[in-house]
Amino acid sequence: DNSALLVARAQDLYHGSLGGSPGRRSMSLLSGLPLRPVLILLLVAFGDVIMDVMLYAILPYLVKDSGVSSDRVGLFVGLLGSAYSGGQVLMQPLWGRLSDHVGRLPVLFFGQFVLIISSVLLGVSNTVQSALAARLVGGFLNGNQPVRRAALREVVLPSQRPQV
Repeated sequence: DNSALLVARAQDLYHGSLGGSPGRRSMSLLSGLPLRPVLILLLVAFGDVIMDVMLYAILPYLVKDSGVSSDRVGLFVGLLGSAYSGGQVLMQPLWGRLSDHVGRLPVLFFGQFVLIISSVLLGVSNTVQSALAARLVGGFLNGNQPVRRAALREVVLPSQRPQV
């Protein structure tokens, strides 16, 4: 079984990095944590969050500059802000299943590529309709959230996960 081999390899790496027996716990919080994959996954998450945070600062200006009347700016800002997330919610199961078949890394790279392209298309859009299309298609084609969570679960041992 592939998942059993992955868990066994991760446990070997974890216990080997501690230099002790499986029952021994390190005093360091990060001891044995696979920092490189975790940092890469955090950077992927950071890109998604920064895009959303940055976007809300410019959306009112983008909508106003595209010729929308003042009384409808709020409506279109809300639509543009939620279109990306709405597209993601609809397509996340598909991206999760695809990542099970082709691997997490290709899906994560594709999602980051789509994030960049949809951001550029949003920036050069002249109308609210083209901006909405860029956001919606970007959301449809970026399934990084569930894939990122699955990848993080695979690289971090159960004993290193937060206990809730």
